[in-house]
Amino acid sequence: MIIGGDFNLTREAADKNNGNINFHWSDLFNNWINHWGLMELKNPTRSYTWTNNQDQPTMTVLDRVFISTNTDAQYPNINIRSVARLGSDHVPLLIDFGVDNRKKPYLFRFEKWWLSQEDLYHVVEKSWNSPSSLSDPLEVWQFKMKNLRRKLKGWALNINADIKRKKKALLEEFDLLDVFSELNQLTDLERKRMEDIQEELEDIWKIEETKAKQRSRDRNIKEGDMNTAYFHAICNHKARKKTILSLQGPDGMVTENKEMLGLVMRTSGRKVIISLLRRIISWKLPSQKKKSRKLFLGHMLMEPQDLMASLFCSTKNFGR
Repeated sequence: MIIGGDFNLTREAADKNNGNINFHWSDLFNNWINHWGLMELKNPTRSYTWTNNQDQPTMTVLDRVFISTNTDAQYPNINIRSVARLGSDHVPLLIDFGVDNRKKPYLFRFEKWWLSQEDLYHVVEKSWNSPSSLSDPLEVWQFKMKNLRRKLKGWALNINADIKRKKKALLEEFDLLDVFSELNQLTDLERKRMEDIQEELEDIWKIEETKAKQRSRDRNIKEGDMNTAYFHAICNHKARKKTILSLQGPDGMVTENKEMLGLVMRTSGRKVIISLLRRIISWKLPSQKKKSRKLFLGHMLMEPQDLMASLFCSTKNFGR
């Protein structure tokens, strides 16, 4: 069992920078913790988790994470760490269960946030102008699209890595200044730097929100309201909804992936595959339609390359 959040209660006088607490509520809070046998995961990097953001701030520990003894036995390496509290008066706490997570392979999708990157046009133009030894217009088109997808995939990975490195550096710098402010008075230059960091992070958060909204496919919530967490929740809900945990077989429930795949192939999967193969083999493109399509693509690919690039990148200014 894990219980965490903003309890709005202190446990001892050391939890507040001025030592002014309500001991009656502190005793009740500690009795409740002891009654249920909870263990608190201490934050090793921060003295306080909340501040009122005043020139002479009041700081206290309000956010906590408790676990049961069973959870501690199941996850012996569980711990928490704090991240920069920028955008809130509370310090976020991140739970690490101490287990390794394997990343899924990267799938190519055109991302809306790419349109906000200035070098997208140059990447597309350079890729589209790459020479091809093919002569058939359709094959040329397929070659260019395949090459463009490969270039954009690598470009997007590099941009993502740069954004993550920049975000990490900005959060670490802000966190250092924030920790320093707990015991020292910040200068005007240091306060100005914290404001500049916040502005730079706002741009990064907008990109992250655009990513999450596109992947969630939610049309009811608009961008710009800091709904990134909501969009991630929608993505997770859809992923859980599409996950097949078990299938009913002739000998009972099947839960292993290999067994479920074999069950599908033995029953309806074989019929579906045979039906699809028959459709593919019997399907033919009408000759007139095929001829007109080739003529269209041939005319299109004979246009000047700079004109083709400008047409293809006509959306480069969207979202500005």
